[in-house]
Amino acid sequence: LEAIKKAEEKARAEEIMDIEPKEKEYTPEIYETEIANLRKQVERYRSFWYLLNGLLTLQERDISIAEYLQKKGYPKVAIYGLGMVGKHLAAELEKSGYEISFGIDQSENQVSQFFHVITLQDNPPKKTDLIIVTVTYDFSHIKEQISRKYSCEVISLKTILDEMID
Repeated sequence: LEAIKKAEEKARAEEIMDIEPKEKEYTPEIYETEIANLRKQVERYRSFWYLLNGLLTLQERDISIAEYLQKKGYPKVAIYGLGMVGKHLAAELEKSGYEISFGIDQSENQVSQFFHVITLQDNPPKKTDLIIVTVTYDFSHIKEQISRKYSCEVISLKTILDEMID
């Protein structure tokens, strides 16, 4: 312990080591940016909670999303967003034997053993009747991007859950 103290004193004296904590200066702009980022993060988590709660509510009431989609005239769908919520939606549809045309995700690393996964930059592997967007906190922007490439209907999972639960 004594050797460490002597080494620190020597380093300070020689200005080799600056171990005194420096105060980070926060400007109003930095605070505004930090607050904006935190608000986005809160909205994202609020969206996750809402969607997962909706999926659990349907499960508890024994209501099938696959049957709902069939009745609405969508024999096959694609899923945009294969993170936590998208994987649960895919599992629910697969369990019912519903056809998932393909998945779309920003990450090129997403894979599924049941359907092909692409990015928005890729060409669609096959036709689909509907694209369900699970990333609802950024739905407008994502819908705009999808609509440039696909001619099918694009709907958010939130809209589907709202219709099914009410």
